Amino acid sequence: TRYFLQEVRALIALNRYDECISRWEETKAQIDNDLFYKEIELRVARAYLLAKISDKDKAVEIYARYGDAESLMYVGGIDPDINEDKLTYIYKLCPDAEYLKGEIQQRLNDMNDAYAFADTTLLQLAKMAIKDRRAKDIAMWYYVAAAVCDKAGQYDEALNYINHGERLCTT
Repeated sequence: TRYFLQEVRALIALNRYDECISRWEETKAQIDNDLFYKEIELRVARAYLLAKISDKDKAVEIYARYGDAESLMYVGGIDPDINEDKLTYIYKLCPDAEYLKGEIQQRLNDMNDAYAFADTTLLQLAKMAIKDRRAKDIAMWYYVAAAVCDKAGQYDEALNYINHGERLCTT
């Protein structure tokens, strides 16, 4: 795997982006999903952007999967609002990014500390996801909203979110 990483680096250094993408498509199924895989895939995302026939959507998908907000800003050609949360920015570009689930879980775990406060930014993001319905797993966002409301002592609202989330899971 590390030799393939070196090959990808070399192809990108030589501006042979199309060849890099072709080699990736041929080889990716044979590579273990480990640290090298992530490094290779992030480099291939750059190749997708710089190839003769650019595939911005594939690059965005890869960057969002790993939560690479800086690369996403580069791809979008814009900086997110200075006050915008990284999680919110990634959601807006790729609402089903795997990175979001891990980051959300970490934030919810952090709220379990006895002295922690409810994460209002996370609640705002959950409400936005529920409203715009772009994510495939809307029920998850109801559960996120419920957890934050519960932490904030808003038990009726938390129960309401739980009930909505359960209805989505039973259909």
